[in-house]
Amino acid sequence: MPKGLVGYQQTGNQHFVTFSCDQRRPLLEEAAARALLEQSLETMRQQYDFLVIGSVVMPEPVHLLIRESQ
Repeated sequence: MPKGLVGYQQTGNQHFVTFSCDQRRPLLEEAAARALLEQSLETMRQQYDFLVIGSVVMPEPVHLLIRESQ
């Protein structure tokens, strides 16, 4: 974590997570790629017990609004 930042976990807060594909390439244009992303996200959701409140998946960026478990 960068110097000076403080991380808080297990607070029940919501978090906005956004990321882009490698070199901003539109790798999520194909339905199969989006399905793989959805499957991977669901696996991680179960493993780390968080709730996906909302998501936006575009050909290149992905935006997630998640909440930690209670």
